[in-house]
Amino acid sequence: MNNLQLKQVPITRTGMLIRKPVADVFGAFVDPEITTKFWFTKSSGWLEAGKQVRWDWEMYGISVPVTVKTIEPNKRIVVEWPGDSGHTTVEWVFAPQKDGTTFVSITEAGFSGDGDELVKQVTDSTQGFSLVLAGLKAFLEHNVRLNLVADRYPKGIEEHKPAEKTSWEMFFDGHAPVYDENEFTKNTVREVDFLLEELGLAPGCSILDVGCGTGRHSIELSKRGYAVTGLDLSSEMLARAASAAKTADVHVEWIHSDAAKFSFPQKFDAAICLCEGAFGLLGPGDDPIDQPLSILRNISRSLKPQAKVVFTVLNGAAMLRRYQNKDVAEGRFDPLTIVESSEHPPREGMPAVAVRERGFVPTELMLLFRMAGMSVVNMWGGTAGNWGRRTLDLDEIEIMIVARKTAEAEAAEHH
Repeated sequence: MNNLQLKQVPITRTGMLIRKPVADVFGAFVDPEITTKFWFTKSSGWLEAGKQVRWDWEMYGISVPVTVKTIEPNKRIVVEWPGDSGHTTVEWVFAPQKDGTTFVSITEAGFSGDGDELVKQVTDSTQGFSLVLAGLKAFLEHNVRLNLVADRYPKGIEEHKPAEKTSWEMFFDGHAPVYDENEFTKNTVREVDFLLEELGLAPGCSILDVGCGTGRHSIELSKRGYAVTGLDLSSEMLARAASAAKTADVHVEWIHSDAAKFSFPQKFDAAICLCEGAFGLLGPGDDPIDQPLSILRNISRSLKPQAKVVFTVLNGAAMLRRYQNKDVAEGRFDPLTIVESSEHPPREGMPAVAVRERGFVPTELMLLFRMAGMSVVNMWGGTAGNWGRRTLDLDEIEIMIVARKTAEAEAAEHH
Protein backbone atom coordinates (compact mmCIF):
# COMPACT_ATOMS: atom_id res chain seq x y z
CA MET A 1 0.00 0.00 0.00
CA ASN A 2 2.87 2.39 0.74
CA ASN A 3 3.95 2.32 -2.91
CA LEU A 4 0.56 3.29 -4.29
CA GLN A 5 0.80 6.68 -5.98
CA LEU A 6 -1.32 8.56 -8.47
CA LYS A 7 0.72 9.58 -11.51
CA GLN A 8 -1.98 11.97 -12.77
CA VAL A 9 -5.30 13.36 -11.63
CA PRO A 10 -7.97 10.78 -12.59
CA ILE A 11 -11.10 11.66 -14.52
CA THR A 12 -14.51 10.05 -14.82
CA ARG A 13 -15.28 8.14 -18.03
CA THR A 14 -18.47 6.22 -18.74
CA GLY A 15 -20.74 5.58 -21.70
CA MET A 16 -23.82 3.82 -23.01
CA LEU A 17 -25.41 2.87 -26.32
CA ILE A 18 -28.92 4.31 -26.52
CA ARG A 19 -31.13 2.80 -29.21
CA LYS A 20 -32.64 6.09 -30.29
CA PRO A 21 -31.66 8.78 -32.85
CA VAL A 22 -29.08 11.32 -31.72
CA ALA A 23 -31.59 14.20 -31.70
CA ASP A 24 -33.73 12.35 -29.14
CA VAL A 25 -30.76 11.49 -26.95
CA PHE A 26 -29.26 14.98 -27.07
CA GLY A 27 -32.65 16.53 -26.37
CA ALA A 28 -33.06 14.40 -23.27
CA PHE A 29 -30.19 16.27 -21.62
CA VAL A 30 -30.99 19.84 -22.72
CA ASP A 31 -34.75 19.72 -22.08
CA PRO A 32 -35.48 19.46 -18.34
CA GLU A 33 -38.98 18.14 -19.05
CA ILE A 34 -37.23 14.96 -20.18
CA THR A 35 -34.16 15.01 -17.92
CA THR A 36 -36.32 15.12 -14.80
CA LYS A 37 -37.72 11.74 -15.80
CA PHE A 38 -34.38 9.99 -15.16
CA TRP A 39 -31.95 12.30 -13.30
CA PHE A 40 -32.64 15.44 -11.27
CA THR A 41 -36.16 16.36 -10.16
CA LYS A 42 -36.28 20.08 -10.93
CA SER A 43 -34.48 22.58 -13.17
CA SER A 44 -34.62 26.33 -13.71
CA GLY A 45 -34.52 25.97 -17.50
CA TRP A 46 -33.13 24.52 -20.73
CA LEU A 47 -29.40 24.18 -21.29
CA GLU A 48 -28.17 27.06 -23.45
CA ALA A 49 -24.56 28.14 -24.02
CA GLY A 50 -23.50 30.89 -21.63
CA LYS A 51 -26.50 30.38 -19.36
CA GLN A 52 -26.57 29.30 -15.74
CA VAL A 53 -29.28 26.94 -14.55
CA ARG A 54 -30.02 25.28 -11.25
CA TRP A 55 -30.63 21.55 -10.86
CA ASP A 56 -32.39 20.14 -7.80
CA TRP A 57 -32.52 16.66 -6.36
CA GLU A 58 -35.41 17.34 -4.03
CA MET A 59 -35.40 13.88 -2.41
CA TYR A 60 -31.89 14.61 -1.08
CA GLY A 61 -32.30 18.34 -0.48
CA ILE A 62 -29.50 19.11 -2.94
CA SER A 63 -29.44 22.14 -5.25
CA VAL A 64 -26.56 22.83 -7.65
CA PRO A 65 -25.74 25.82 -9.89
CA VAL A 66 -24.67 24.68 -13.37
CA THR A 67 -22.91 26.92 -15.89
CA VAL A 68 -23.31 25.87 -19.52
CA LYS A 69 -20.01 26.34 -21.34
CA THR A 70 -20.70 24.71 -24.71
CA ILE A 71 -23.71 23.48 -26.66
CA GLU A 72 -23.11 21.82 -30.04
CA PRO A 73 -26.53 20.52 -31.12
CA ASN A 74 -26.63 16.73 -31.39
CA LYS A 75 -22.85 16.57 -30.79
CA ARG A 76 -21.59 17.89 -27.46
CA ILE A 77 -22.50 19.53 -24.14
CA VAL A 78 -20.01 20.99 -21.66
CA VAL A 79 -21.00 22.33 -18.23
CA GLU A 80 -19.20 23.42 -15.08
CA TRP A 81 -20.54 22.78 -11.61
CA PRO A 82 -19.31 22.76 -7.99
CA GLY A 83 -17.90 19.52 -6.66
CA ASP A 84 -16.65 18.38 -3.26
CA SER A 85 -13.35 20.25 -3.58
CA GLY A 86 -13.98 22.87 -6.26
CA HIS A 87 -15.47 23.19 -9.70
CA THR A 88 -15.34 20.33 -12.17
CA THR A 89 -16.17 20.15 -15.88
CA VAL A 90 -18.59 17.60 -17.31
CA GLU A 91 -18.67 16.80 -21.02
CA TRP A 92 -21.23 14.75 -22.98
CA VAL A 93 -20.32 13.55 -26.47
CA PHE A 94 -23.08 12.15 -28.70
CA ALA A 95 -21.93 9.80 -31.48
CA PRO A 96 -24.64 8.71 -33.96
CA GLN A 97 -24.27 5.13 -35.19
CA LYS A 98 -25.03 3.76 -38.65
CA ASP A 99 -28.06 1.85 -37.42
CA GLY A 100 -29.72 4.99 -36.07
CA THR A 101 -28.65 4.48 -32.46
CA THR A 102 -26.47 6.82 -30.40
CA PHE A 103 -23.47 6.23 -28.19
CA VAL A 104 -23.24 8.73 -25.31
CA SER A 105 -19.95 9.18 -23.49
CA ILE A 106 -19.58 11.28 -20.34
CA THR A 107 -16.38 12.55 -18.76
CA GLU A 108 -15.86 14.65 -15.66
CA ALA A 109 -12.51 16.33 -14.96
CA GLY A 110 -10.97 18.90 -12.63
CA PHE A 111 -11.08 16.96 -9.36
CA SER A 112 -8.72 18.04 -6.57
CA GLY A 113 -7.63 16.68 -3.21
CA ASP A 114 -5.29 14.00 -1.91
CA GLY A 115 -5.12 10.50 -3.40
CA ASP A 116 -7.90 8.97 -1.32
CA GLU A 117 -10.17 11.96 -1.91
CA LEU A 118 -9.58 11.84 -5.66
CA VAL A 119 -10.36 8.13 -5.85
CA LYS A 120 -13.59 8.61 -3.90
CA GLN A 121 -14.70 11.56 -6.04
CA VAL A 122 -14.04 9.75 -9.31
CA THR A 123 -15.66 6.54 -8.07
CA ASP A 124 -18.79 8.38 -6.94
CA SER A 125 -18.93 10.34 -10.20
CA THR A 126 -18.54 7.25 -12.37
CA GLN A 127 -21.21 5.41 -10.46
CA GLY A 128 -23.56 8.39 -10.60
CA PHE A 129 -23.27 9.03 -14.33
CA SER A 130 -23.55 5.30 -15.08
CA LEU A 131 -26.88 5.27 -13.22
CA VAL A 132 -27.96 8.36 -15.17
CA LEU A 133 -27.21 6.66 -18.49
CA ALA A 134 -28.98 3.47 -17.44
CA GLY A 135 -32.03 5.52 -16.44
CA LEU A 136 -31.90 7.40 -19.74
CA LYS A 137 -31.75 4.13 -21.70
CA ALA A 138 -34.75 2.65 -19.91
CA PHE A 139 -36.81 5.81 -20.35
CA LEU A 140 -36.06 6.51 -24.02
CA GLU A 141 -36.09 2.93 -25.23
CA HIS A 142 -38.90 1.49 -23.08
CA ASN A 143 -40.68 4.52 -21.54
CA VAL A 144 -39.87 3.12 -18.09
CA ARG A 145 -38.83 5.35 -15.21
CA LEU A 146 -36.49 3.26 -13.08
CA ASN A 147 -35.92 5.90 -10.38
CA LEU A 148 -32.30 4.81 -10.14
CA VAL A 149 -31.01 8.09 -8.76
CA ALA A 150 -33.71 8.30 -6.11
CA ASP A 151 -33.35 4.64 -5.17
CA ARG A 152 -29.55 4.71 -4.91
CA TYR A 153 -29.83 5.99 -1.34
CA PRO A 154 -33.22 5.00 0.06
CA LYS A 155 -34.03 6.01 3.60
CA GLY A 156 -32.34 3.88 6.20
CA ILE A 157 -29.29 2.70 4.25
CA GLU A 158 -26.42 2.86 6.72
CA GLU A 159 -23.74 3.91 4.25
CA HIS A 160 -25.73 7.01 3.29
CA LYS A 161 -26.40 8.27 6.77
CA PRO A 162 -26.25 12.06 6.70
CA ALA A 163 -23.06 13.56 8.02
CA GLU A 164 -23.29 14.63 11.62
CA LYS A 165 -24.20 18.25 12.05
CA THR A 166 -21.54 20.62 13.26
CA SER A 167 -22.01 22.28 16.63
CA TRP A 168 -23.00 25.60 15.02
CA GLU A 169 -25.40 23.87 12.63
CA MET A 170 -27.10 22.20 15.59
CA PHE A 171 -27.21 25.49 17.47
CA PHE A 172 -28.72 27.54 14.64
CA ASP A 173 -31.14 24.80 13.58
CA GLY A 174 -32.49 24.93 17.14
CA HIS A 175 -32.29 28.71 17.38
CA ALA A 176 -34.03 29.41 14.05
CA PRO A 177 -37.60 29.68 15.43
CA VAL A 178 -36.59 32.49 17.81
CA TYR A 179 -33.72 34.12 15.89
CA ASP A 180 -35.78 37.08 14.69
CA GLU A 181 -36.73 37.86 18.27
CA ASN A 182 -33.14 38.95 18.99
CA GLU A 183 -32.86 42.69 19.54
CA PHE A 184 -29.99 43.04 17.05
CA THR A 185 -32.28 41.97 14.19
CA LYS A 186 -34.51 45.06 14.51
CA ASN A 187 -32.45 47.49 12.43
CA THR A 188 -32.56 45.77 9.04
CA VAL A 189 -33.86 48.69 6.95
CA ARG A 190 -31.30 51.13 8.33
CA GLU A 191 -28.53 48.57 7.95
CA VAL A 192 -29.41 47.97 4.31
CA ASP A 193 -29.50 51.72 3.72
CA PHE A 194 -25.96 51.85 5.10
CA LEU A 195 -24.80 48.84 3.04
CA LEU A 196 -26.09 50.24 -0.24
CA GLU A 197 -24.52 53.62 0.42
CA GLU A 198 -21.20 51.93 1.18
CA LEU A 199 -21.30 49.41 -1.68
CA GLY A 200 -22.46 51.96 -4.26
CA LEU A 201 -24.33 49.40 -6.38
CA ALA A 202 -27.04 50.05 -8.93
CA PRO A 203 -30.25 47.98 -8.68
CA GLY A 204 -29.90 44.74 -10.60
CA CYS A 205 -26.37 44.05 -9.35
CA SER A 206 -25.64 40.71 -7.71
CA ILE A 207 -24.89 40.38 -3.99
CA LEU A 208 -23.73 37.32 -2.06
CA ASP A 209 -24.91 37.17 1.57
CA VAL A 210 -22.73 34.68 3.48
CA GLY A 211 -24.21 33.47 6.75
CA CYS A 212 -27.57 34.91 5.71
CA GLY A 213 -29.51 33.33 8.58
CA THR A 214 -33.24 33.90 8.26
CA GLY A 215 -32.58 36.18 5.30
CA ARG A 216 -33.41 39.60 6.73
CA HIS A 217 -30.70 41.46 4.77
CA SER A 218 -31.10 39.30 1.65
CA ILE A 219 -34.84 39.87 1.48
CA GLU A 220 -34.59 43.62 2.04
CA LEU A 221 -31.92 43.87 -0.67
CA SER A 222 -34.10 41.85 -3.04
CA LYS A 223 -37.02 44.20 -2.34
CA ARG A 224 -34.82 47.02 -3.58
CA GLY A 225 -34.10 45.33 -6.88
CA TYR A 226 -30.86 43.43 -6.27
CA ALA A 227 -30.12 39.86 -7.35
CA VAL A 228 -29.28 38.17 -4.06
CA THR A 229 -27.86 34.76 -3.18
CA GLY A 230 -28.05 33.82 0.49
CA LEU A 231 -25.81 31.06 1.88
CA ASP A 232 -26.05 29.48 5.31
CA LEU A 233 -24.99 26.37 7.21
CA SER A 234 -28.38 25.90 8.88
CA SER A 235 -31.19 24.31 6.89
CA GLU A 236 -33.73 25.50 9.47
CA MET A 237 -32.59 29.12 9.15
CA LEU A 238 -32.82 28.81 5.36
CA ALA A 239 -36.31 27.31 5.57
CA ARG A 240 -37.45 30.37 7.50
CA ALA A 241 -35.63 32.61 5.03
CA ALA A 242 -37.42 30.98 2.09
CA SER A 243 -40.78 31.33 3.84
CA ALA A 244 -40.13 35.01 4.58
CA ALA A 245 -39.08 35.65 0.98
CA LYS A 246 -42.28 34.03 -0.27
CA THR A 247 -44.34 36.19 2.08
CA ALA A 248 -42.49 39.30 0.85
CA ASP A 249 -43.01 38.16 -2.78
CA VAL A 250 -39.31 38.44 -3.66
CA HIS A 251 -36.86 36.01 -5.20
CA VAL A 252 -33.63 35.10 -3.41
CA GLU A 253 -31.46 32.12 -4.28
CA TRP A 254 -30.88 30.15 -1.07
CA ILE A 255 -27.83 27.87 -0.76
CA HIS A 256 -27.26 25.38 2.05
CA SER A 257 -23.49 25.17 2.51
CA ASP A 258 -20.57 25.58 4.86
CA ALA A 259 -19.00 28.99 4.21
CA ALA A 260 -15.54 27.40 4.45
CA LYS A 261 -16.31 24.96 1.61
CA PHE A 262 -18.56 26.60 -0.98
CA SER A 263 -17.76 27.66 -4.54
CA PHE A 264 -19.78 29.30 -7.30
CA PRO A 265 -19.18 29.41 -11.06
CA GLN A 266 -20.61 32.93 -11.31
CA LYS A 267 -19.04 36.14 -9.98
CA PHE A 268 -20.86 38.63 -7.75
CA ASP A 269 -20.77 42.42 -7.69
CA ALA A 270 -20.50 42.52 -3.90
CA ALA A 271 -20.67 40.34 -0.78
CA ILE A 272 -21.74 40.78 2.82
CA CYS A 273 -21.05 38.67 5.91
CA LEU A 274 -22.76 40.23 8.90
CA CYS A 275 -23.55 39.62 12.57
CA GLU A 276 -21.04 36.79 12.93
CA GLY A 277 -22.30 35.29 9.68
CA ALA A 278 -20.00 32.24 9.65
CA PHE A 279 -16.72 34.18 9.94
CA GLY A 280 -15.19 33.31 13.31
CA LEU A 281 -17.69 30.60 14.22
CA LEU A 282 -15.38 27.62 14.76
CA GLY A 283 -16.26 23.94 14.88
CA PRO A 284 -14.52 21.68 17.44
CA GLY A 285 -11.71 20.80 15.03
CA ASP A 286 -11.44 24.05 13.07
CA ASP A 287 -8.09 25.80 12.96
CA PRO A 288 -8.52 29.41 14.17
CA ILE A 289 -6.55 30.75 11.21
CA ASP A 290 -7.34 28.31 8.39
CA GLN A 291 -11.12 28.35 8.87
CA PRO A 292 -11.67 32.12 8.61
CA LEU A 293 -9.09 32.33 5.83
CA SER A 294 -10.95 29.64 3.88
CA ILE A 295 -14.15 31.67 4.17
CA LEU A 296 -12.39 34.81 2.95
CA ARG A 297 -10.82 32.97 0.02
CA ASN A 298 -14.14 31.45 -1.01
CA ILE A 299 -15.83 34.83 -0.93
CA SER A 300 -12.97 36.49 -2.80
CA ARG A 301 -13.06 33.85 -5.56
CA SER A 302 -16.78 34.53 -5.95
CA LEU A 303 -16.30 38.25 -6.59
CA LYS A 304 -15.73 40.30 -9.70
CA PRO A 305 -12.53 42.40 -9.76
CA GLN A 306 -12.83 45.52 -7.58
CA ALA A 307 -16.04 44.25 -5.95
CA LYS A 308 -16.57 45.45 -2.39
CA VAL A 309 -17.40 43.46 0.74
CA VAL A 310 -18.76 44.43 4.14
CA PHE A 311 -18.12 42.20 7.18
CA THR A 312 -18.89 42.53 10.86
CA VAL A 313 -16.75 40.28 13.08
CA LEU A 314 -16.19 39.78 16.80
CA ASN A 315 -13.88 42.34 18.39
CA GLY A 316 -10.84 40.54 19.83
CA ALA A 317 -9.83 43.57 21.90
CA ALA A 318 -13.11 43.40 23.82
CA MET A 319 -12.54 39.71 24.53
CA LEU A 320 -9.03 40.31 25.82
CA ARG A 321 -10.31 43.06 28.12
CA ARG A 322 -13.27 41.00 29.35
CA TYR A 323 -11.63 37.69 30.28
CA GLN A 324 -9.35 37.01 33.25
CA ASN A 325 -6.58 34.53 34.00
CA LYS A 326 -9.11 32.29 35.74
CA ASP A 327 -11.05 31.97 32.46
CA VAL A 328 -7.86 30.95 30.67
CA ALA A 329 -7.00 28.36 33.34
CA GLU A 330 -10.52 26.89 33.17
CA GLY A 331 -10.58 26.68 29.36
CA ARG A 332 -13.16 29.36 28.65
CA PHE A 333 -10.76 31.60 26.75
CA ASP A 334 -7.52 31.12 24.80
CA PRO A 335 -5.58 34.40 24.62
CA LEU A 336 -3.20 33.03 21.97
CA THR A 337 -5.95 32.38 19.41
CA ILE A 338 -8.59 34.79 20.83
CA VAL A 339 -11.09 31.92 20.94
CA GLU A 340 -13.80 31.67 23.59
CA SER A 341 -15.47 28.33 24.38
CA SER A 342 -18.93 28.22 25.88
CA GLU A 343 -22.20 26.31 26.04
CA HIS A 344 -25.61 27.76 25.19
CA PRO A 345 -29.06 26.26 24.67
CA PRO A 346 -30.34 27.23 21.18
CA ARG A 347 -33.62 28.25 22.79
CA GLU A 348 -35.49 27.75 26.03
CA GLY A 349 -36.02 24.11 26.95
CA MET A 350 -33.28 22.72 24.69
CA PRO A 351 -29.97 21.19 25.88
CA ALA A 352 -26.88 23.38 25.70
CA VAL A 353 -24.57 23.13 22.67
CA ALA A 354 -20.81 23.60 23.07
CA VAL A 355 -19.52 26.25 20.64
CA ARG A 356 -16.31 28.16 19.89
CA GLU A 357 -16.14 31.79 18.75
CA ARG A 358 -13.11 33.61 17.40
CA GLY A 359 -12.34 37.27 17.93
CA PHE A 360 -10.04 39.32 15.70
CA VAL A 361 -7.78 42.35 16.00
CA PRO A 362 -7.52 44.87 13.15
CA THR A 363 -3.93 44.12 12.12
CA GLU A 364 -4.59 40.41 11.58
CA LEU A 365 -7.80 41.21 9.73
CA MET A 366 -5.83 43.34 7.28
CA LEU A 367 -3.41 40.44 6.76
CA LEU A 368 -6.11 37.78 6.38
CA PHE A 369 -8.06 39.87 3.87
CA ARG A 370 -4.83 40.57 1.95
CA MET A 371 -4.06 36.83 1.79
CA ALA A 372 -7.53 36.32 0.32
CA GLY A 373 -6.94 38.91 -2.41
CA MET A 374 -8.84 41.77 -0.76
CA SER A 375 -7.60 45.13 0.46
CA VAL A 376 -9.17 46.65 3.56
CA VAL A 377 -10.56 50.11 2.82
CA ASN A 378 -11.98 50.97 6.24
CA MET A 379 -12.53 49.52 9.72
CA TRP A 380 -15.17 50.96 12.01
CA GLY A 381 -17.24 50.08 15.01
CA GLY A 382 -19.70 47.48 13.78
CA THR A 383 -21.93 46.52 16.69
CA ALA A 384 -25.47 45.79 15.51
CA GLY A 385 -27.73 48.76 16.10
CA ASN A 386 -24.80 51.15 16.17
CA TRP A 387 -23.28 50.97 12.70
CA GLY A 388 -21.46 54.05 11.52
CA ARG A 389 -18.27 55.46 10.07
CA ARG A 390 -16.76 55.89 13.49
CA THR A 391 -13.73 54.82 15.50
CA LEU A 392 -13.88 51.36 17.03
CA ASP A 393 -14.74 51.32 20.73
CA LEU A 394 -12.42 48.90 22.55
CA ASP A 395 -15.28 47.23 24.40
CA GLU A 396 -17.88 46.96 21.67
CA ILE A 397 -18.88 43.58 20.36
CA GLU A 398 -18.09 43.81 16.65
CA ILE A 399 -15.72 45.38 14.14
CA MET A 400 -16.93 46.41 10.68
CA ILE A 401 -14.58 45.81 7.76
CA VAL A 402 -15.05 47.31 4.31
CA ALA A 403 -12.72 45.80 1.71
CA ARG A 404 -12.31 45.53 -2.04
CA LYS A 405 -11.14 42.64 -4.19
CA THR A 406 -7.83 43.72 -5.69
CA ALA A 407 -6.11 40.41 -6.47
CA GLU A 408 -6.69 36.69 -6.61
CA ALA A 409 -6.63 34.75 -3.36
CA GLU A 410 -3.32 33.13 -2.51
CA ALA A 411 -3.34 29.36 -2.87
CA ALA A 412 -3.95 27.48 0.33
CA GLU A 413 -1.01 25.59 1.79
CA HIS A 414 -1.53 21.99 2.80
CA HIS A 415 0.49 20.71 5.75
